[in-house]
Amino acid sequence: MTTTRPTSTRDLRASEHEFLGAMKELGFGYFENLEIIGGELILVPGPIAIRHLKFGPSEPHQEFKGEFELKAVQIEFFSLVRNIQKGKIRNLTVRHGLPFTAEVMQVSEEDSQSD
Repeated sequence: MTTTRPTSTRDLRASEHEFLGAMKELGFGYFENLEIIGGELILVPGPIAIRHLKFGPSEPHQEFKGEFELKAVQIEFFSLVRNIQKGKIRNLTVRHGLPFTAEVMQVSEEDSQSD
């Protein structure tokens, strides 16, 4: 299954736009058990978010304002999600509000047909 690669926020599905905001809000940390069905993030119930905290002075969060072009790592992440028919991201590490590393569990087509 091949899908189009989003390059801007205007190309994102509603669930992707919501998760983009969740990553930005998390800043540093990781998400656990992000379910994917039909190339779309399932956000209800919401994934578990674990925030890494740094003590001392911190930089203020930047707000999203309007549409913008996605960074290469965001494009790569959402393209990965869109190409998974059924699976789960067991752990998604986020740094500076951007996807950094992921542990992905994909269910084979044979396994998903037996559900």
